[in-house]
Amino acid sequence: MNFSKDYIKMCDCDEVQKYSDDKALDIDENLFYITERQTFIFTPFQYQIQQLIRQYGSCEFKLLQDFYNWCIVQRKERIEMVKGRSMEELWLMFYMWREHYKLWDGEKWVNEKRL
Repeated sequence: MNFSKDYIKMCDCDEVQKYSDDKALDIDENLFYITERQTFIFTPFQYQIQQLIRQYGSCEFKLLQDFYNWCIVQRKERIEMVKGRSMEELWLMFYMWREHYKLWDGEKWVNEKRL
């Protein structure tokens, strides 16, 4: 599990926090962090982030294939943003791009038009 301040900051967004009460994700085992704003932040495990990407259903191979292809593009186009990231951070970045068309700029999620 990733305990970094960056990951906690990345999770502090509506697109992730809306799942903090989702019983299907079995969140009882998750750690919640208190930010400077004195709020609790749900920090999902890698497998939970994968569950959030709903369009794949039970086709894990297709999900992994798309994640792999996304990683290749990120390595070529945004190497500084993905270099040294944990798997939770990479999966969260993939989820936000795939489901919400957002990219992490190092401080916040920003909208990106989908090609």
